[in-house]
Amino acid sequence: MDVNNINRDEINNCPCCEKQANVLLDLPSYPITEFFTENINNKSLEGFYDQTLLFCDSCHHLFLKNILDPKIIYNNYLTTSNSSKGAIDCLIDLQNFISKNINTNHFDTIVDFGGNDSTFLSFYESFHDNLINVDLNASAKSKKIHLIKKSIEDFDPLSIGNFSSKLIISSHTIEHVKSPSLFIEKISKSMKDDDVFFLQFPSLELLVSDLTFDQICHQHLNIFSLKSIEILLNSFGLYIQNHEFDSQHFGTLRLKISKKINNYVHFSHLDFFKIKNAIKIFKNFYTDLNESLSKNIKSSCGFGAGLMVPTLSYFLPIINDLDYIFDQNLSRTNKRFVNMNPIIIDERQMDINKNFIITAISTKIATRQILNYLLNKKVTNIIIPKIYV
Repeated sequence: MDVNNINRDEINNCPCCEKQANVLLDLPSYPITEFFTENINNKSLEGFYDQTLLFCDSCHHLFLKNILDPKIIYNNYLTTSNSSKGAIDCLIDLQNFISKNINTNHFDTIVDFGGNDSTFLSFYESFHDNLINVDLNASAKSKKIHLIKKSIEDFDPLSIGNFSSKLIISSHTIEHVKSPSLFIEKISKSMKDDDVFFLQFPSLELLVSDLTFDQICHQHLNIFSLKSIEILLNSFGLYIQNHEFDSQHFGTLRLKISKKINNYVHFSHLDFFKIKNAIKIFKNFYTDLNESLSKNIKSSCGFGAGLMVPTLSYFLPIINDLDYIFDQNLSRTNKRFVNMNPIIIDERQMDINKNFIITAISTKIATRQILNYLLNKKVTNIIIPKIYV
């Protein structure tokens, strides 16, 4: 695949309220994530696209201006939920949130939009007969789970069937959708009055408060605030019944949603200048850290070939000069990111006397797990390139 010639679309108006948005941050030659190469002898780097972050002052929504062709991005999508402990933990937390809010036995069907490898639906297969996973790359170990291999944009939820009651789930999917309004409209049309919809995604509030702007990537087209998602839901007759924030995995916001009218209005404390200032703090932190490490650390390795390492390297360029990046995922051994120099090595080959920079820091869970692992290995020097852990 030629990662240098992916078709692009451009969006300037807010996907939630359609108002004109303002440029918040330019990201020239921004690296795509999740693409690896086995051609480690070829030192040419590829997979960089100019990107721009736009902010809507009206509904407090953050979104990407330049959208890479999703058919290319997701036809080559190798990420699975069960390969990431952080992703599994996030799904377990969603299950707990659902259990606190409803009795799942009252629903005869559970539909997961963007269900990936059906990890979430597998939590329910012992006591639910109708389990449906709608995902372009849908898979499942159990034959009990019905797979619909279509993108959300191309799928009509009304085609599922006229079940008496549905529990609808979508976890960390809506941020990938080019037209979230179309997605929400389809969900709303498929829902009866007693159906319930649970939605979770990375939130703008926690992106700003936790200063995790390295999580911005070409795949996450939309970063919703509580205000922007509420405005979008309300426009299609859906209402938030409960919510919770979770800073452990991609700054998640979880929602319980139904057609029951609820005056659940929230006033966001976000604005253009507050976010702009948070970005300044974030960039200054990494500029200073990069300068310090460049002067004082001459040879070091990374640990964790997490999918967001290229975006971390964008803000912390010394990552691209690491000797190696060690990782426990053997499928990545002797590969490298298409836009980075360091080769990924089996973690069993690591020398504990080297300086180690934790490179998989996109979530607090991942950072803490790697830190504990390196401490147990008695690694001599550990560097955590993260503001909040």
